[in-house]
Formats: sequence, structure tokens, C-alpha cells
Amino acid sequence: MIYAEIGHQLRRDGLDSVNKRTVVSTTRKLMLLASAWTQVHWIRVSAHTPQPLEAIVGLVQGCRDAVQQTGNKAYFPNRAMPQRVAWMLDLLERREAERLGRNA
Repeated sequence: MIYAEIGHQLRRDGLDSVNKRTVVSTTRKLMLLASAWTQVHWIRVSAHTPQPLEAIVGLVQGCRDAVQQTGNKAYFPNRAMPQRVAWMLDLLERREAERLGRNA
């Protein structure tokens, strides 16, 4: 959120980051952090887990097998987005390799 705000400020300043440094005030940063903190509490995981669609059962099972068991149904891994994307791509590659192995 803070980097997005820096981008917005840069746009307001005419997209000139060479001649003038783009600055977001400390007050604005604190407001953004407070906003992010309040939004975190809106992320909820349902206690009821619906059955996955037949077409994605393998992917869901792969996720379930790979997720660290914490005993907390509302567990949400604390990973940065690039790590989450890398994990998902790795999972898709493993599932594809398994599928190709079954068809060979």
C-alpha cells in the first residue's frame, strides 16, 4: 500500500523522479498502515469446507497435503505474495508431472 501511494504521488508530481524525489509523509504512511491493519481482520476462513469441484480435486488435495498443519482451521500462511506465487507454480508443475507420469 505504501509503494502504491508513492506511485500515486509520483503521478501527481508529473512522473519526474529524476529531478525531484517523490515523498509520502510519515502521517500518510501511518494512515496506510492503520488501514492495512484493520483490513487484515476482515480475512476469514469459513469453518465449513465445501467439497471441491471434481475438475480440481487433485489440486485441492495437493494443497491440503502441502500445507503445514497447525491445528487451527483459520490458519493462513504468513508468506509474501512472491513466495505464494512460487509455491502455487511449483504445485502446478508437480501435478502436471504426476499427470504425465500416469499417462505414460
